[in-house]
Amino acid sequence: MKSGRTVRKSLAWHVAILYLLMNLASIAFFTYVIGSQQSGLLVDLTRYQAKELVEGLVADLDSSDLPTARSMLDSLAKNSGHRYWLVAADDSVFASSQPLPLPKDYRVQAVQATMQRAFSGRSLNLQLDGDSQEMRFYLPLRLAQHDDCMLLLVMDMKPIGGKIRGLGSLVVLAVLVLSALHLIFALLVLQWIVKPIRQLWDATARVAAGDWNHRVALRRTDEIGGLAQGFDEMLDVTRDAYRRIEKMAVTDALTGLYNRRFFMDQLSRILQDPANAEQNICLLIFDVDHFKKINDTLGHATGDLVLVRLAKTLQESLPADAILARYGGEEFVVLQAQTSGADAAKAMAERIRGAASSMKFDTEGHSSLQVTISVGLVMQASMGALATNGDELLKSADAALYVAKSLGRNRVVCFGEF
Repeated sequence: MKSGRTVRKSLAWHVAILYLLMNLASIAFFTYVIGSQQSGLLVDLTRYQAKELVEGLVADLDSSDLPTARSMLDSLAKNSGHRYWLVAADDSVFASSQPLPLPKDYRVQAVQATMQRAFSGRSLNLQLDGDSQEMRFYLPLRLAQHDDCMLLLVMDMKPIGGKIRGLGSLVVLAVLVLSALHLIFALLVLQWIVKPIRQLWDATARVAAGDWNHRVALRRTDEIGGLAQGFDEMLDVTRDAYRRIEKMAVTDALTGLYNRRFFMDQLSRILQDPANAEQNICLLIFDVDHFKKINDTLGHATGDLVLVRLAKTLQESLPADAILARYGGEEFVVLQAQTSGADAAKAMAERIRGAASSMKFDTEGHSSLQVTISVGLVMQASMGALATNGDELLKSADAALYVAKSLGRNRVVCFGEF
């Protein structure tokens, strides 16, 4: 199973990256569309303003004399950086804003515009040409000394390109800022969502490790809070059920003592523990004398009552560290890991035998029913090479029990003393 931290990172980063990519794509798309529209609008507006300027300029220049026209055009060129050429009908330049000759491609277009002007009458015929670097206007004019000429006006578009590039940089900056804000927002949302999920994941890991007392305890009123509360409630129910099952697995249902399986596990653990190597471990096995007769004459309900009362009496008579279990039927076993020797073990066995003999039962027709037990005892120290073999210890104790019964019952016999 992955840890809660690994799952949290995996989920958080995957969602954050996906969210960021989606927002970057949407922001980039919309900013590109808006930026393109803004750039187009800026160019169109510039073209429109230039056209308005030129039309007004033509209206002022038409029918004026050459000095006046040159003065107006020089002033315009000086203030705006535009270039102009006044071209006669024979394609000769008689006035310009700079000493450079008319460029060849301009000259061809100027001749074409002049020829078109000749066929169009005296009305204004405005032609617009150019690219992203400049705009060219071919304007037919009627000056006082030059009845049929043309004005070639070239407007520089580089400042507009700079504005467009500035707009592009602004768009890129806006994308970066918005992306950063979206990333911060995504991380905050993920922290708000993933943190309780991590707590739930950690809780499951701790419960799986056996910590049934752990609680998520999220104080939230949303769905995640409801999930955490449901998890805690489910954990309470599961814990109680698990403990009941765990207890049932090691407990005898009738007497409430440990069962045979638990006793065998404990016997193996104690015998294999090096810390108990020097201890005087003793094992007792005993059963109720004539128990079959009690069942046959008084019924199984009375037999069960005898076993329950005997179990309670033995629990009260044994040391707290002794392990008492129902071995099967009317047989019981006791394991004492620390005794002061064989004599102390025999004294403990005699004590529980006497406690059993002192029990009185008031039963119908048998008001003076008395129960006795026979006890077989074995000390680990007497087993030699078999001292760590639990099955051999039980066989030895059972052999001592058999001797106790053969000697008349209601007695304690220690293995090795017969």
